[in-house]
Amino acid sequence: MTFFGSRRRTDDPGPSWTEAALRPLRTERVDPDVARAVMRRIAAGRARPLPDSFRLRRPRLALASCVAGGLVAFGLVSATLVTLVAGGDDGVRQIGALASSAGRIVVALGGFALALLQGILSAGLLLLRGAWTLLEAAAPLLRGAGLIGAAAGILSILISSWLLAQACRTAPLIADANGGAAPRGGFR
Repeated sequence: MTFFGSRRRTDDPGPSWTEAALRPLRTERVDPDVARAVMRRIAAGRARPLPDSFRLRRPRLALASCVAGGLVAFGLVSATLVTLVAGGDDGVRQIGALASSAGRIVVALGGFALALLQGILSAGLLLLRGAWTLLEAAAPLLRGAGLIGAAAGILSILISSWLLAQACRTAPLIADANGGAAPRGGFR
């Protein structure tokens, strides 16, 4: 027995068993180009088009029959409605009253929406007129600020030029490759 209790197990098959177990895996080859196989699988699962016998042989005839059927249905509905109106049916009068009330509501809501839009536009125009007046009043100040900015820019350029001239005048001499002295600030 060892100090930490690790003993070699007697039922361990050893490295020969590992080699025997992994041998079939080592002999297998894998095709790294799987795109063809995947595309074949996708094509096999795709829905096939319907056979030619299912397609309509005369599509103009089908369109004409659909239009004729729609016209007949519209005629039947129209005839029924005319019969109900001519007969003085109570349901038709109620539908008419309901449509008249709905029309009045739509007109009232349209007037309300128009008045609201007019109020919003008038307030927006007043705000725009006030902003324009403020801009006109501030124009001299803005021109003055622009002049001050331009003067500050010119002053900055003059100071930078003076500093560069001072730096070039006080720069130490640099020896060139031939042993002589180069102009101040090096070769340009």
